[in-house]
Amino acid sequence: MDSNLKKLITRLYEEVKKDIYFFGACGFFVGILFISQSRLKELGILRDPKFASDLFKDFLSINAFIFVFVAYVILSWTNHFITCSILDKTISPIGEKLHQFGSSIVSFAIGFSFFVFSYSVIFIDIDGFKLFFVIFLFALFIINTVVLAEFSAKIKDFSFKIHIFFSILLIAIYLLIRLTALK
Repeated sequence: MDSNLKKLITRLYEEVKKDIYFFGACGFFVGILFISQSRLKELGILRDPKFASDLFKDFLSINAFIFVFVAYVILSWTNHFITCSILDKTISPIGEKLHQFGSSIVSFAIGFSFFVFSYSVIFIDIDGFKLFFVIFLFALFIINTVVLAEFSAKIKDFSFKIHIFFSILLIAIYLLIRLTALK
């Protein structure tokens, strides 16, 4: 494996190790709410039956993640053509934010997936296995996006960068369509 690629993956892995306890527990808790939200509404504890779905969407925050991703890629590519000290100072913190967003989303997805998989095994729920698989693909997409964004920021060949950007964009569109189809 390329040493730069290994560094990027290790950097994200270290970030996930820090976030997994909190965001993983949040994902697990939201998974429990997903299963029990109708019963909690009957008991009068929850007023809004979509509370768990709203929490799920908020924790994944794909819109903010994609915005930071696009900003990071555009600014890093621009920096290759226009050398500017402000761009140099801006790019590194945006890359850090991209790792932090990605790490929290992946950690949440791991916790949520753990609950969904456990529930599906115990109660032999086929839809739960499907949800687990989609969330697993989503987490892989986030990991791939973070690593490719960092990797493409260091590449000088612009045509290759365009290829990477549109590949990620097409994958993102596909996964968003799949996630909305689960509703």
